Amino acid sequence: MRCNLCGSERNKMFVERIYSFKNKNYNLVKCLKCGFVFVEPMPSANERREMYSEKYFEDNKVSGFREKGYKDDEEFYADRYKLILNNLRKIKPSGKILEIGSAGGYFLNMARDAGYEVQGVEISKWAVDFSRKKFGLKVFNGELENAKFLDGNFNIVVAGNVLEHVENPMKFISEASRVLQKNGVFVVEVPYFINSPYFPFARFLFGKLIHVNPENKEFLEFMKINKYGAISLPYHLYEFSLSSIRDYLKKNGFKIIKIDSTFTEPSLKYSSAVNLFVSAVYKSVNLLMKVFGIKFCNITFYAKKMK
Repeated sequence: MRCNLCGSERNKMFVERIYSFKNKNYNLVKCLKCGFVFVEPMPSANERREMYSEKYFEDNKVSGFREKGYKDDEEFYADRYKLILNNLRKIKPSGKILEIGSAGGYFLNMARDAGYEVQGVEISKWAVDFSRKKFGLKVFNGELENAKFLDGNFNIVVAGNVLEHVENPMKFISEASRVLQKNGVFVVEVPYFINSPYFPFARFLFGKLIHVNPENKEFLEFMKINKYGAISLPYHLYEFSLSSIRDYLKKNGFKIIKIDSTFTEPSLKYSSAVNLFVSAVYKSVNLLMKVFGIKFCNITFYAKKMK
């Protein structure tokens, strides 16, 4: 399989049988030329559409880090979106926003309340119907390239936790650039986890020091400490890093103007003593990240279109 970032066809096994869907197993492989990590084999477009049903939004609990699913956890997402909006107000305080992968419309609704003109693109029909009914939003159901937006139609394009889900990130970013005005802002957030320093730390914390309830299979699979075989669907097709996102943005004519990193603390049910310990560990790591400028877990890039 050809690497989407550098084009090399040479790779090696990174994590075997990490995902499973319809009795088919999926591996993570690592490009031997540039180090980019991606799923092999790649799910088809029809398979990806099938995965993003209402059940995905009901069960999606940030890979086991949250007790509630997407539909019932609006407050959690609102806190994340406030940070993005606060940064956008400083960079580009008004204009037209396109959110790609707008899900149930939480961000677009907040951005509209903040004075922006908003529009969305979302692959899940259920999520599109939900955002239209709940918030009255204008959302296209399908892939970005099928929406046929005019060149330079938007001042801001936001893709939060989307790039890892698309089949061709290079084509996706190129299309995002096309619909942006010159000097427009591209906000892209990606998880930086399995190929980051956080992964061995989390595996040790929850695999060696703390026993995780076997019923929380999503979290166990996310930490790769379970003994039940692959249970997660191949939602994440790519595992990004700081360098890979920088390369993607540079190749598409963007200049990075700001990078944020957020660190999600699990909201799992333990005894009070264990909860205090986990909270203390995560707060300490979060402080170290801020002091030393370490970036992993979730990374948000703010980039300006230069040409």
